[in-house]
Amino acid sequence: GALIGVGRAGGAGEMTVIFASLADPDPQIRAAAMQALDLLPVEAVKSAATEKMKSAAPELKVVLIQLLAGRGEKSVIPLLVASASDADEAVRIAAYDALATLGDASAVAPLIAALGKAKGKELDAVRNAAARIPGKPATDALVKAADGADAAHRVEIIRTLAARKDDAAVPALLTAAEDKDEAI
Repeated sequence: GALIGVGRAGGAGEMTVIFASLADPDPQIRAAAMQALDLLPVEAVKSAATEKMKSAAPELKVVLIQLLAGRGEKSVIPLLVASASDADEAVRIAAYDALATLGDASAVAPLIAALGKAKGKELDAVRNAAARIPGKPATDALVKAADGADAAHRVEIIRTLAARKDDAAVPALLTAAEDKDEAI
């Protein structure tokens, strides 16, 4: 209740308390903190969350990424791209999941690079993000990247192109089907 009251009162100066509550083990306190943040001005929350990301523990970074992505603000895409390089896998996966929702063509190059490095759940999150970013520029970037990639990276790019279900990718997929390398 008190946290939500801080949000209603527009207490952007109380972000420290609210952010600390996001890391509380009690799910009700975390939920109240999220509600309080939803009541505060978008720019104030984005600015404070971006600053907090620099020093937050990985668990809080994940929550902050989810918060920022949940607001639908495309202006956080650069922060999400930067978070995709975090040392912590959970933070990287959260960033990829957010890019799947908010991403645009500006996020495709880092996702293509990640397709060549990621493994396991992280690779699934990268592939999902790259497959869901809308538009022909994203498809074109993936097609172009497949041409110069080594075999393992190319396989992941082709899987991503297939998952996009974009007619513009069909010629590249047909060419890949005829490749002499059986892995492709």
